[in-house]
Amino acid sequence: MGLRWMIILGLWGLLAPTAAAQLPAGPPPPSLPPLRLSTQELTSGAANSEALTSLFHREPWSFNLDTLLAVATDLHRLPTVAAQMLVQLQLDEQTPHLYLLLGILVMGAILLVLGLFWLDRVFEKVPGWLAHLLPRWETQLRRPLPEVALHALSRSAAILLLIFVAHIVWGSMPDSLFVPALIHILWAFLGYRAGHTVLYDLLSARRGDFFPDPEDAANARSVYLSLHAFLLFSTLFFSGVFGLQGMGYRPDFIGFLFFLFACSLLVFAIFLAFRKKDIFSLFPPLEEPVYQSFLSLFKRFYSGVMGFTLTLGLLSLIGYHRLAYTLFMRSWALVAVVLGIALLDRGLKQLLQHLLKPAPGERIHLQVLTLIRVCEVLLLARGLLGLLGIYEPLLDVLGHPILTFGTSAMSVLSLVSGAVTCIMFLLAAKVLECFYEERIFPQMAWDTSVQQIVSMSTFYLLMAFGALFGLAISGLDLSIFTVFAGALGIGIGFGLQGIARNFAGGMVLIFSGLVKKGDYISVGELSGYVHQVSWKKVHLQTVDAVDLIVPPTHLLESPIVNWTHSGPEVRVHVPIRVAFDSNLEKVEEILLEATKQHPVIRAEPKPQIWLKQFGESALELELLVWIDYQQTTTPALIGQLNFTIWKLFQSHAITIPFPQQEIHLHPPRTETASEEH
Repeated sequence: MGLRWMIILGLWGLLAPTAAAQLPAGPPPPSLPPLRLSTQELTSGAANSEALTSLFHREPWSFNLDTLLAVATDLHRLPTVAAQMLVQLQLDEQTPHLYLLLGILVMGAILLVLGLFWLDRVFEKVPGWLAHLLPRWETQLRRPLPEVALHALSRSAAILLLIFVAHIVWGSMPDSLFVPALIHILWAFLGYRAGHTVLYDLLSARRGDFFPDPEDAANARSVYLSLHAFLLFSTLFFSGVFGLQGMGYRPDFIGFLFFLFACSLLVFAIFLAFRKKDIFSLFPPLEEPVYQSFLSLFKRFYSGVMGFTLTLGLLSLIGYHRLAYTLFMRSWALVAVVLGIALLDRGLKQLLQHLLKPAPGERIHLQVLTLIRVCEVLLLARGLLGLLGIYEPLLDVLGHPILTFGTSAMSVLSLVSGAVTCIMFLLAAKVLECFYEERIFPQMAWDTSVQQIVSMSTFYLLMAFGALFGLAISGLDLSIFTVFAGALGIGIGFGLQGIARNFAGGMVLIFSGLVKKGDYISVGELSGYVHQVSWKKVHLQTVDAVDLIVPPTHLLESPIVNWTHSGPEVRVHVPIRVAFDSNLEKVEEILLEATKQHPVIRAEPKPQIWLKQFGESALELELLVWIDYQQTTTPALIGQLNFTIWKLFQSHAITIPFPQQEIHLHPPRTETASEEH
């Protein structure tokens, strides 16, 4: 949808002749003059007289009535001068040679035109060859903006080549006035060729790529014919002006011709302004809040907006260039900047969606989008402040020093610039970290510890550079850190020793590879998968999705059980008890069957069954199986496997004994027997 914005921008350029109708009397000012129009300031006299004079001063035209009279005299003398030149040529002995040279030049020009025509036909095939390489994130359009630009460039390649040749000829003939004029004429024709190509591709109803509705297509075709006619007129006009300049004709008459062109541009703008329906049919239906608000207000106040815009053109036409330029830059230019940033954000989001193709859960798309948003905000702020004319004064105010450390002087501007620099480096580091983790590392057969070292090293290196650049931009002399190095060391030794220990411990864990992302570890009573290892923490997550934040020093000072340090495959011992009268061969068969039913247990190495010992009340067996600890854990496996074994034991009448004790009771001795003895 963003393709049709070229049409709208072109219409704005035509409807705002303040930018195009600058007469040779003076170019647009490089910066906006200050607007000081309050009553108090107006009555202050000389303080603001210069600013008001520069803003409301009318620059005189470079022509007058004498210019027209002189041109009329030259036209009246033209037949006489031409006749004299013909007579002189007939009497000159070098005339035959001149005719021969002229014939050679004509033949060369014909051959050159034929060669350029052939080259033009060849270059026009380039878009077809490169069409499959162009991005197509706007799937609903069959001819996206890159293809339109490539088509226009291919149709301009031959003319660009001819301009290059003309510059070479100009280098060999530096005193010639006609070669520069020829180059300017070629540039004018180049503008016509490229502009006509773009207008035809975007607005031609016969193509129908961008306007599926027949009524919109008819309106677009009508606008195309009008714009093409004026584009052709402009090309012929400037070609004639450049020819007169090459002949060194009167500069005041050249200024008069530019005045006539400005008048024709204003008339054409009025003609387009009355075609409201045709203009609004070119606006694409974008779901952009800023764009929709602009379009609604534009439709509501169309007459007033067009009247204001045409008034600016009229002010510039009669000589109030500074006033028209100032009002234009503080009205339409502000709107264009805001809309341009909004549409740029939309286009970049579509481009990122096309290039990155983010999968669900990926962070790289969000990180890149955040970085782009920050850049857009900075660009928007710079554009608005510059167009309002307060950018330079604001820099002067914010650049005043507010803090001084020896030779270091810091201002609000330097502090803000340093903070923005650090933020940009931080965002870039996060983007690069996500790019590594989600795009590079999955394609590389690197060990997880190596991936962790590369990712963390890149992140901290960028952050270190960002901190250094931020401090340097903020105006702080980095040499003062040598003065505070001793004090900083003492502070680390006393007040910051815990932070320093954690930092050192985190660096040891990162670069030694003792624990890495994805490992399952046990430290004391804590167990879980490692999600992140940094200088300040080790993030664990248990199988119950409970997050554990462990200081790095705790891992270094305690025994660590890393179940997956050398690989994710580990062997698990599952205790089994059966009765003494059980058929051990049948029990072994049942246990092996149970391992086959569990999807996590590996077939290789094969499971084993050990008869561990003869217990007091049962035969104690042990089932040994290999599992991937990145898929399950020992408690989860034993719990699931016991259910399967229990069901199989029940179906095959295998009993699991429980401890039994026999109590023997002896009868008591009688008293009579005791007395006889």
